[in-house]
Amino acid sequence: MRKHPDPGVRSAVTNGLHATERPDGIDTIIELMNDPDDNVRDWATFALGTQCDLDSPFVRDALRKQLNDSFENVRDEALSGLARRRDPETLRLLVQRLNATNGWMAIKGPRRRHWACAVTHRWMSYGELCKSSYVLSGSSAFFGSCNP
Repeated sequence: MRKHPDPGVRSAVTNGLHATERPDGIDTIIELMNDPDDNVRDWATFALGTQCDLDSPFVRDALRKQLNDSFENVRDEALSGLARRRDPETLRLLVQRLNATNGWMAIKGPRRRHWACAVTHRWMSYGELCKSSYVLSGSSAFFGSCNP
């Protein structure tokens, strides 16, 4: 079913495998993370990054590859999945995206604050963030709004 011509069916495959840690299931999800359909890639990246608890270099590499996807939701899901695994590059990438004002890396619109706060809280507390070397050009004020 993962090669079915209908993207809705391929998306359903990712939903069916969302919490799997079986190697064949992970391989299928990673295959679907390279699907030509934006929504299939998005759901597959969400399945691996957020719904699956498996953490390994293989999983992290698959998520890192999605950081350059053409679809913003896929990039967001990949970054969120890496943050969930406390990947060392995640916070640097998040701050870099928050400081970007245009281009594919910029996080735009009203979801910017909500998404950044959610990802940041997966990584560290607000106090830890303020003490880190990652707070750049105005990001401290931005992240300050995330303080519960």
